[in-house]
Amino acid sequence: MNGAMPPEQKINSALSLLSHWAGLHYGRIMLPDYRAKVLKVAFNHGLPEQELASDKYTVPMDEGLTGHVWRNSQAAVVGDILNEPIFLHRIAVPMRGSQQHIGFVCVPIRMDAKTIGVLSAQRLADPQHAYADDVDLMRIVSSMLAPILQSMHVKAEAENEEARESWITYTTLHPRRPRTYRRVQHTDVQAIRAALRHASGNQAQAARLLGMTPRQLRYRIKKLKINDDSEHPEEQLRWPIG
Repeated sequence: MNGAMPPEQKINSALSLLSHWAGLHYGRIMLPDYRAKVLKVAFNHGLPEQELASDKYTVPMDEGLTGHVWRNSQAAVVGDILNEPIFLHRIAVPMRGSQQHIGFVCVPIRMDAKTIGVLSAQRLADPQHAYADDVDLMRIVSSMLAPILQSMHVKAEAENEEARESWITYTTLHPRRPRTYRRVQHTDVQAIRAALRHASGNQAQAARLLGMTPRQLRYRIKKLKINDDSEHPEEQLRWPIG
């Protein structure tokens, strides 16, 4: 991105490239409103203006896939949103006139070891698609955008700090019970296989892609009895990763 661009243009250009170059459409950057305990769309590419104005895409910090990524600082992927019970279907834009066969990718935006926002996008679902590539690309984009967002929102962050501390206190006093996900072991297997294929079998690189240490990856490979099975077609993924 051209260093002479205004910050807003850099962000909008990145979201546009995700759509036109990688097929990751309706990209959006969600930033926190600690007073309301929600994540709001700060930047987007292609979301309907009328629905933006009605706050349709606003997400509570403790709900849905976006809320999960925000709370846990872990990327997450859904291969088909209609098969994912925790996904808030209202935040997906119909593609080809329907919400069927839509995949959703969501990654944290981190700066100085702190999650400052969430980057997400959707694509037409394809069981043969390597969603690990989408996660890898979106993590790169989020790392590029993080300092831009940080510098743009220093003042807002300061004004929001008191409410942020209140939110941290609230979540400490009222911890949310971890949700038991369906098909966890099955989808862990698929995520690890996808990452290993993407990394050509390099476990260290696959671990970085999955957001875990090589030791954690080796443990999961052993526990889940995962072999090098590059002949298996990639199935729909339902993560979270890490």
